[in-house]
Amino acid sequence: CIRDRYQRRVRGKTQSAHCTIIVVVIWVALNISCNFFNRILFHHIGWHFPVLLTLSHGVICAMYYLLFTKGFGWFRFEPVTKSYYLKFIIPSGILLCATIVLNNNGLDFIDVASTQIIKSLTPLFTAFFSMLLLRQKQPLIIYPIFLISSLGVYISTDTSTSKVSYTGVTLILSSGLCLAMAVTLQQLILTREGLSTLPLHPMSLVFYTTPVEFLILGPLFFVLEFPSYDERDQSTIGFIPLTLLILVDASCVFLLRWVQNITIKSTSALTLTVISQFKFVIVITLSSLFFEYKLDLKKLIGLCLLMIGTTSYGVVRRRHTVKKPVVQAIPPSTSRIIVL
Repeated sequence: CIRDRYQRRVRGKTQSAHCTIIVVVIWVALNISCNFFNRILFHHIGWHFPVLLTLSHGVICAMYYLLFTKGFGWFRFEPVTKSYYLKFIIPSGILLCATIVLNNNGLDFIDVASTQIIKSLTPLFTAFFSMLLLRQKQPLIIYPIFLISSLGVYISTDTSTSKVSYTGVTLILSSGLCLAMAVTLQQLILTREGLSTLPLHPMSLVFYTTPVEFLILGPLFFVLEFPSYDERDQSTIGFIPLTLLILVDASCVFLLRWVQNITIKSTSALTLTVISQFKFVIVITLSSLFFEYKLDLKKLIGLCLLMIGTTSYGVVRRRHTVKKPVVQAIPPSTSRIIVL
């Protein structure tokens, strides 16, 4: 009986691991899709309004949440107290907005290649904030693994035409720090580690952070983008196709934020940032297959180092999270196996 119970427990953990892998694959696919739609809007269509686009994402995400909870009744609406909202939700929303604003402004000073190299340090920042906020101490071998992954990103990135700008480096570094703090705080909200209240549903977190985004990014839009709206609007398509494209993009962002919160809840904030590095491998591979991106030996070595780093993190994390069953010896008269 006890052995059957242990086998059911192992089977349940295996199914949970398979579900986690599926969620991670969906998150990577949605992340790449959102970047694809943003690139179409900004570079191919000529609609240069990143702050307004983020605002539209927040509004449409809130509409989806209300539709699924109040309209269809698929999810239960979770109210939160004012003190909890001020203490946890608002800081999370502020950090997410700071991540977006700092990253978009940093891209004006340095190119995408240098940005990828700097962002590869985000797992190091996340490990530090996890230790600070969640009291989670990582194995020491994790940090050399992160450095190997960052080295792989550096080697596989073409930096021959990159120009170093200290302003851009500062902005992207600050964006990475804000992202690390944001996802760590989201893990605290979704798992309530060390808190006395019940965990918040991943979709509820998507809804509660949107008002904070609106209050912060709304004034920024009127200051940064609205005065030069006619100059920045160089869109080559009509209003209705542009609106439909923004709606599709916002729908992908809604699913991305939801799945991202599920990923943080089922794994950890640190795992999410490591998966973001693995996304770099997929993007480079797809670019070499469908676009005219040339992979030489140096870039292949860098990608191999990055894959070794991410795979090693998964192995180390599994060894330190899975507890081995303890078998206790029982006298022969009542001989049986007890699994603790």
